[in-house]
Amino acid sequence: EAGMQVAREKPFRDCYIHASVHVGLPVVGVVTVRLCGLPVDVKKEDMVWFAKPDDVMWARPNYQDLDLARTVSAPIYEKMSGDIWALRRSVNNGNRITMSIVERPVKTLIKLSGDDLRELGQLKAELSKILNWETIRQGKAIAWDPFFAHPAGQSFLGAIERCIPKVTIQTDIPRRMIRLLGPSTHRSAVRQRILDKMTELQAQKIRTVSLDRYLLGHFMQTNLAQLQRQFGCENISLNLCRRQLIVRGGDDVYQAARDVVQRSALAKSQIRSLFNALIPGAKSV
Repeated sequence: EAGMQVAREKPFRDCYIHASVHVGLPVVGVVTVRLCGLPVDVKKEDMVWFAKPDDVMWARPNYQDLDLARTVSAPIYEKMSGDIWALRRSVNNGNRITMSIVERPVKTLIKLSGDDLRELGQLKAELSKILNWETIRQGKAIAWDPFFAHPAGQSFLGAIERCIPKVTIQTDIPRRMIRLLGPSTHRSAVRQRILDKMTELQAQKIRTVSLDRYLLGHFMQTNLAQLQRQFGCENISLNLCRRQLIVRGGDDVYQAARDVVQRSALAKSQIRSLFNALIPGAKSV
């Protein structure tokens, strides 16, 4: 009775153990107590936690029970241990499933077991949510903006990582997505900062300025870099196929870009006129 009382009231290594009187064979004393949910690495000498048993016997595996095991690397476990143990504590004593955690230097073993397939599946899904990378979404759509592919966008995400180091941010440019790994509370703060930036970016206008075929090369050589330094490469870019300057930002950015294009066109025209005057009949480019 004393051992059962300890199991009901105190967690063993943060595991809540289910204790019940065992009827039938084997018998190891006046009263045989069955303990379910013990960690996978428990030893005979550990049983003094519950009482001073006359003897200890280990049951053969019950093949009606299902076991799921997962190993977690040390860096990920270091980040996610708080959420993992919170999930372990949520597995109540009355449940038909257990969750054991064996901490090791290189890889930590997490074992889920029980005879209720539905509950075990739910527990596995919750564990996967913790250990898998989260893809940031706006509603049901994957959140993405070309800004995050530019150095300015990478710098923005790097600043968030330095501010909230418990969360790792991964940018998948080819697949146009941002993923997060870290404790849920910190991850929520990072996600919100990125979504706020998305909202800010989406509020900006995207407009184009056409460049004729005579102007395109001259503009690329003389004025493009100037505009990109002034307003950022993420806000000034070229669509070479359509011969368009793509401008992102407010009216002031758009007007400044148009003025530069007009001055570049005027300069190109003057160069062409001078060339024609110096070499009559020649064609300038």
